[in-house]
Amino acid sequence: MRQPESRYRRSGGSPPGCYDTEDNLTDDEQIGLKQILASCPHLEATAGHVASFAEMLAGRLGAQLNSWMSAVSADDLPQLHRFVRGLETDHAAVLNGLTLPYSSGTVERHVNRIKMLKRQMLRVSGFRLASQTNTSQRLTLSKSITESGPEPKSGCR
Repeated sequence: MRQPESRYRRSGGSPPGCYDTEDNLTDDEQIGLKQILASCPHLEATAGHVASFAEMLAGRLGAQLNSWMSAVSADDLPQLHRFVRGLETDHAAVLNGLTLPYSSGTVERHVNRIKMLKRQMLRVSGFRLASQTNTSQRLTLSKSITESGPEPKSGCR
């Protein structure tokens, strides 16, 4: 039986639900997976490449990136070829992401929290208040422009 993932895991590895290894599957799930993969060689090759990329990602094994990309390019898998071309566009950044221990996760978490708070504020105040605020700001801005008079011509003071 599968053990629930810890919500507050601090060690390396992938987040819960990102991918499952065969070790985490029940016996019935393993049998079903083997039957599905046996029925389609392209799917089996794709699953193998995805699993090896997941291992590379979880273990920060960036040194294996070039050999993985070559192996994918050798197979007849157009969707993965497109993925590899995307990796090639910024190869250095991908290699650093798979190798270095640094992460922008904390920054991303704060950005998402701020966006969530903004959505909640708009939901509470309602769209009408937000549109009234925008209308009053535009009226104030246009009023201040007309009261100040026309702008001076260039070169005149």
